[in-house]
Amino acid sequence: MPVRKLVEALGGNVGWDPATGEATVVRGPVRVQLRVGSRLAQVNGRGCRWRCRPASPRAGRGWCRCGS
Repeated sequence: MPVRKLVEALGGNVGWDPATGEATVVRGPVRVQLRVGSRLAQVNGRGCRWRCRPASPRAGRGWCRCGS
């Protein structure tokens, strides 16, 4: 699922840094930083581990698998 499409539909914003492969998602007081290919993320500055790795961008979009 395209991350930007999902986040924006929920009222959030997404930033993308192609130099680092990092996406920053902000919705209200929550800030999530994701790096393509890494299961590690930062949520409001605290480290957490995702069940899936964000996939490489396709046509300029970052993807993450939803569900199990």
